[in-house]
Amino acid sequence: MNYRSTSILTLSDEILLYILNKLDNMDVLYSLIGTNRRLHRVASDITFTRSLDLIKMLPNGINGDKTNLIFNRFCLDVIPFVQHHIECLTLDQFFIDRVLHTGNYPQLHQLVLRNLRFDMMSDILFDKSATFYSLSDQISHLIIMFNDDSTGNNKELCQKIFFNIFQIFTNLSSLHFGSQTYCQYLPIPPIGLQSTVCYSSSITNLNIKVLTFDICLHFLDGRLSQLHTYVVHVQRIQKTSMLNRNMKSVSNLRSFSLTSFFRTTEYDDLIVPLIGQMFHLTKLTLALVIFYRRSFVDGKKLIHDIPNQMLHLNTFIFNIITEGVTLFDEFIPSSEVFCRALVERGYDFACYTYYNPLSRGLCHIYSLPFTMDCMHIHSHRFPGGMFRTVRYLNVRDFVYPFEHEFFLRISQSFPLLNQMTVFNPNSQKKKTVAKEWNDDEQLSFVIEFSHLVKLSLGGSNVDYVKQFIFDYRTCLPFLYTLSIDYGLLVMATEDFTNDAARGTCTNIKKLIFNWTPMIYSKNFFHYFPSL
Repeated sequence: MNYRSTSILTLSDEILLYILNKLDNMDVLYSLIGTNRRLHRVASDITFTRSLDLIKMLPNGINGDKTNLIFNRFCLDVIPFVQHHIECLTLDQFFIDRVLHTGNYPQLHQLVLRNLRFDMMSDILFDKSATFYSLSDQISHLIIMFNDDSTGNNKELCQKIFFNIFQIFTNLSSLHFGSQTYCQYLPIPPIGLQSTVCYSSSITNLNIKVLTFDICLHFLDGRLSQLHTYVVHVQRIQKTSMLNRNMKSVSNLRSFSLTSFFRTTEYDDLIVPLIGQMFHLTKLTLALVIFYRRSFVDGKKLIHDIPNQMLHLNTFIFNIITEGVTLFDEFIPSSEVFCRALVERGYDFACYTYYNPLSRGLCHIYSLPFTMDCMHIHSHRFPGGMFRTVRYLNVRDFVYPFEHEFFLRISQSFPLLNQMTVFNPNSQKKKTVAKEWNDDEQLSFVIEFSHLVKLSLGGSNVDYVKQFIFDYRTCLPFLYTLSIDYGLLVMATEDFTNDAARGTCTNIKKLIFNWTPMIYSKNFFHYFPSL
């Protein structure tokens, strides 16, 4: 048999582009710019140079020397050659000034800033001599995401940053301002309390995470008169008098998304009336936990409250949990009964119900395919499915335990999960130890969460600590952050001597305790060498 090797340089430009399009554009630029003249020309194609994500090139855990090597190559050898094509830049706070100073960026209109701290972002925004300001007029799309645990201590600083954005970026049409932590909400103040602040009337797309429903409503007071798409994550939806005021921007909206996973009793009095004013919506997304109603928010209720009132609505995405409904009989109608109205309207969905001995019922109904990146599950009865978009999951049940099979179902249903919170005070009924299994049974018994990097078990029964950190039950190859009660950790690991948890704990780089012990056990730091 004869073998012939063909140099990549003998291929046509069209075939080269086809091959390179299968690769990440940052890898293409890093590898080919400044090398062979022809490969340099092909790699400089706008396909690869339109959007640059410098954060993608610097993954967590990379050593400092390699980080500097990669970064220096982009600043010295790549950006100068492709700057005239770049339309979008993704940076973190350490790279902002140098990267923006490296090129002229005549086509840049979208800026994404991630992994920010409040103090450093404040310094950048308030330094008018920074290169940052020279591009502010041409930025129309701005994404600012914080990764800072000190939100509560920096309330005023966060507010100043938010107001300064409107002062600096005068031509904004799209603003996404939030936190990279799913459960962190920024203390953005209501714009109605800042009458001297001029907000850009050109903003058509706003995506924010706020503490209260009042603040959500304040952004609809008419000052953002061109608002077309409004995505808002609210920590708490409580009583407010704002609905009695004139919501001037409501009728202009075409797309509205409201997410709140803190229990609310205000679905009927606040949420439905607000949406009822949005006559021209074409897309609506609702993710809510509704509490203490006399009946479930099922398919019939949703159809009555939402689509029937909106003539232009063509996309309705929902993820609704109704819990705390008082029942006087253990019998709950089937999901088919609950959702008949949705079936008749052609919606694809899933639904399950749950009854507990406290005479309380739960109904969870969600549209399919599931497109949100966050889900809450409040029952061990969750049937499973496929949720590829979900990155954060919160599971809890106050009455029944989560057995091993439940977490197996979770791992199969959420294959790309990277953060999870588990709360369950109930002891597992099915206890297992490693010696009960032979090698083949052990392999089939172990659950793997291949992408999980952050896990919170605070307040849960000690059985769930063992469930996750004992390697004969669960494999967590990339778990870096664990939030847990110190006492439970001591109990589960037998004062940091149990070898079954040592493999998982060796890789953990950050532990979060609800209270910090005065003195750690003598074996603690040997058990967690990566801290």
